[in-house]
Amino acid sequence: MLLQSPLAGRLSFVRLALAFRTLSLAFVLALGLAALTACGGDFENTPATDLYSTYEVIEGGMSEAQVKAVIGVEPLRREPDGANAEVLTWEANHDTRRPATLQLTFKKDGVSHKIVSGYLGSRSQSY
Repeated sequence: MLLQSPLAGRLSFVRLALAFRTLSLAFVLALGLAALTACGGDFENTPATDLYSTYEVIEGGMSEAQVKAVIGVEPLRREPDGANAEVLTWEANHDTRRPATLQLTFKKDGVSHKIVSGYLGSRSQSY
């Protein structure tokens, strides 16, 4: 007959409690990471969302195809601006604290005016 000391039972209980605490901590960390990933955060920096950087790249005379290649998405709106021009508008991050709007005026020879506005203020330039 094998005798077990009361200390042996206590040690297995302590090991079980430590294992449960470790698993609980791992679960909470994984859940927090999943929540941050699902929210997307403010760290996304795709061409479609970083309209301030796009504004810096756009130059006078660029064609609509060149601009779309830089931005990566179609404009949200197209509006006529007189008889010979059209204003194209892109918007990004309007459901966050970092919204931005980019408006480009196109004439027959390409971009003639650009405006960006949002969380960093407004900038504009004519060509």
